[in-house]
Amino acid sequence: MKEIIVAVVQFKRKILLLKRRKNKRYDPRRWEFISGFVAQNINLEDFAREQVLYETGLTTTFVKKGKDFKVNDEYGEWLIHPLLFSSESEDIKLRNDHETFEWIKINDLSKFNTVKELEKNLIALNLL
Repeated sequence: MKEIIVAVVQFKRKILLLKRRKNKRYDPRRWEFISGFVAQNINLEDFAREQVLYETGLTTTFVKKGKDFKVNDEYGEWLIHPLLFSSESEDIKLRNDHETFEWIKINDLSKFNTVKELEKNLIALNLL
């Protein structure tokens, strides 16, 4: 089973969605939150904060961790660790992992072609 952190970033009343590049191994061109593979013996909060900074340039504040959950898809089984962060800025500097981004209202999530069961992160964080 693969383990990943998922960092949901809020700015005011919006959340950050990023579109994966077409050459990504998993779920190319689908929308996601910031994520990263978990190595053993790491602090999830620190790791997620570093991922957010690396992928977006955003400095964030940790808000809370949601309940972990599993997702099964065509790539295998995943253990998801959802974390919520807030940002004082919406100015993104994208790295190479994503082709674009959008700040959206949570209720608009269904309008996007997302990675499987993305909304479970919001449920786990009591945002949905």
